[in-house]
Amino acid sequence: TARDFGDLLLGRPIRDAALDPRVIERLERIPVPARILVGEHDVVAPPHEVQRHAGARARVVVLPGLNHFFSRSSGAGATDLPALHPALDAAFRDLGTTGS
Repeated sequence: TARDFGDLLLGRPIRDAALDPRVIERLERIPVPARILVGEHDVVAPPHEVQRHAGARARVVVLPGLNHFFSRSSGAGATDLPALHPALDAAFRDLGTTGS
């Protein structure tokens, strides 16, 4: 809804939202090594939920101070690239060193 979209842009939880069990099930069954980046203040995919449901082959990296948009603002502000780039670089580096 428009209200949910507004809440999302403001970094607030979406009211009446529920986890889609199919998505969570798929997250637990990722068949390849995976790195999941999540902001510490993510209200859409809270780090504790992502960590709880990540499969054995997934590594969850929580980026301090960032939200769902990897921004430090209270909504969909500018992405904090200096905080995001090192995490992305590390993930891409690991692609070459992680065996299946």
